Order: sequence, then C-alpha cells, then structure tokens
Amino acid sequence: MEEYQDIESGNISPNMNLIIRISDVLNVSTDYLLKGVELDDTTETPYSRMLKSAIKRSGMSLTEIEVALRKLDVKTNRSYLSKLQNGNIEPAGDKINIAISSVLHIDPIEFRTLAYLEKIPTEIIEQIKKS
Repeated sequence: MEEYQDIESGNISPNMNLIIRISDVLNVSTDYLLKGVELDDTTETPYSRMLKSAIKRSGMSLTEIEVALRKLDVKTNRSYLSKLQNGNIEPAGDKINIAISSVLHIDPIEFRTLAYLEKIPTEIIEQIKKS
C-alpha cells in the first residue's frame, strides 16, 4: 500500500514489472498505461475486434494467453498479442491463429478468414467481387 501511495504522489516511479502486471490485470497495453493514449478506432479491424472480444470473453490476461499458447508450442508475447488485438500490426499467420482460436474457443475458420481478408490487397478483393 505504501508503494502505491509513493507512486501516486510521484515520489517514485513504478518499475516495468509492476507496469506489466497492471496492464495484464486491466487487459490494456503497457503503451496505454505509459502514454495514456486512447485506442484509435481507425486501427481496429474485424480481425482485431474478434480477437479483442474473445480475449475479453475468456477473462484471461494476455500473460495467461501467452502461457497457454506456449503449451501449444507457439512462442509469442504479451506485446505482440496486444498489438494484434488493437490492430496495430497485420494479423498473425495460420499457426498462431489456429492456436489462438483453440485457447480462446473461437471458430478457427472465421478467425483465419478475417486474417486472410485483411492481408489481401484491396484491388484483388475488388476483382474477386466482380467475378
């Protein structure tokens, strides 16, 4: 409690381990905690929305998901998962998406389809629609 009061009053700065633990509990990125920047809705995609919703429904922290993925022989980290759910990077590949689907109990075909659609160039999607 004393440490929290010291941090709140500005007497000390929290260490990175504490920031990571807080971000896991709140299910937000460390960037959000450190910069105080709200998520820009323009970065969200159907893929990231599905992932974010599944993470929220699961009640798991990003660290817990990371550990579960490692048990499936998929090496990733909290930062990567945070970037995926916030739409800050392109969707993961098949191996990771299949593992995420398993851990979060979401439809792997739907999840992978959203990933593929996001990766396909717009002009190709338009051509497919015309066919």
